[in-house]
Amino acid sequence: MAGSRPGQTNSQVRLHAVLQQFQRTWDQYIDAFSDAIPSGLDLFWYASIKYPHSVPITAFKNYITHNQIDTDYYYNATPGAAQRDIKAALSVFAAIRELAALHPGSNAEAFASAYRASLLKVQNCLGSQGIAPVASLDAENAERNRAEFLMSRKNSSSRSPCAEL
Repeated sequence: MAGSRPGQTNSQVRLHAVLQQFQRTWDQYIDAFSDAIPSGLDLFWYASIKYPHSVPITAFKNYITHNQIDTDYYYNATPGAAQRDIKAALSVFAAIRELAALHPGSNAEAFASAYRASLLKVQNCLGSQGIAPVASLDAENAERNRAEFLMSRKNSSSRSPCAEL
C-alpha cells in the first residue's frame, strides 16, 4: 500500500493498518470478509494503489500478501475465545456470584427457584467454543497439512534417542 502515484507526495499516500484478531486461519479470515462484505472492502480500499477489488478472491489475497507486514509476536490472553465468549462468561460469572450471595440466607425451595430463574437468564451465554466451519478448501487443506505435520513431529520426537544405539 506504500508507494505513490504520479504527482503524489509521500504525505498524500494512504496507509491502512489492520489489526486482526480473527481466531481462525488467514484464508478463513480473508474468505469471510470477501464473502460477507465485498463492497465494504472495496469501499475501504478503493483509493489504494493497484487494488484489484475483493472479488475475485485470488487477486485480492495476492494483493494482501504482497502488501502485508507480518508481526513477530502476538499475544492472546484468551485463546479460542472471542469477545462475545468473554462477555457471555462474565454474565454467567455475575449470575453465579448473585446465587452465591443468596445461598446462605435462603431455603432449598427459594434457592432452587432463584437458580432456575438465573439459568433462564444466562442460558444463551452457555455456548461452547469449537472449530469454525470450513470457509474455503484452501483453509481446509492448510489445516489438514498442519495436523499431518504436527503428528509427524510428535511421532519423530517420541522415539528415544537410545533406541537407535
